Amino acid sequence: MSAFYAAVLADTNREDGDGFCVLADDEDDAAITLVQMRPEYLEGAAAASVEIVRESTPVKPCLLVADLDAAAEAVDTSGGQTRGPAWSWRGTSRLDVVDPEGNVVQLVGDE
Repeated sequence: MSAFYAAVLADTNREDGDGFCVLADDEDDAAITLVQMRPEYLEGAAAASVEIVRESTPVKPCLLVADLDAAAEAVDTSGGQTRGPAWSWRGTSRLDVVDPEGNVVQLVGDE
């Protein structure tokens, strides 16, 4: 997961810790923290995969990217999937993608 988000967000600073990873932009204006699940939650659970897309969640993160086309290419080469063509809304270009664990996120770039 950390390799996927590092590739998609391209210009991030990375901090690795015991069971977590923080990816932040160069100004530290925005960050995403990935936390490893505790072992007791993983016992008996099937490994998540992009095959099981979690579309019915109450939250969809939107991530600002410098280059939407480059980010979409990174999604496809880093174990995720793009979902349909990009569209315009509120003066930005947007694209829904699925990360390697099936979470839907939206990439937002300049038009």
